[in-house]
Amino acid sequence: MKRTRLLAAGAVLSLVGALGLAALGAAPASAAVASPAPASATPASPADATPDILSSGCITGYVCFFADTFYSPSGGSRQVLNYSATHDNWANQNDPADVCGGIITHTWNDCASSLQSHMQRNMWVWTDSHCSGMPLQIRPGEDIFNLGDDGFNDVISSDKVGSGQAGCSTS
Repeated sequence: MKRTRLLAAGAVLSLVGALGLAALGAAPASAAVASPAPASATPASPADATPDILSSGCITGYVCFFADTFYSPSGGSRQVLNYSATHDNWANQNDPADVCGGIITHTWNDCASSLQSHMQRNMWVWTDSHCSGMPLQIRPGEDIFNLGDDGFNDVISSDKVGSGQAGCSTS
């Protein structure tokens, strides 16, 4: 209880100080130093988003794919695949961080082992390119820590954003 009161008192003093400076026309010291946006900054709107991003973590508006179960690896540069559009062949998505093993193709084809959906739309993934083979629906907000539980560990080769599981068309 004491800690809560101290924190609240500190917040009030900070607010009073900032208001006092604003009334005098001065900017607080913290306003003088601009902090850079984090590497995985959320796009301002879907129009600002690009259909695929390799980043250090999940981005709002995307489905994030991880090479290993339990949402790993993450934190390193370009280790997480963020998709928000249809891709008919994951063999075309390079893996510059080599999180997929890179033994043969150096791509994300047959690589994903877990995912988190931060999209407001459904996404379908397939075991084969061109949206063929076995399908799996990913719903908005869905997290799958082990794609192997659904028979999809290291087998995703294409995806489609939108409703319906027929082919890669975006209808």
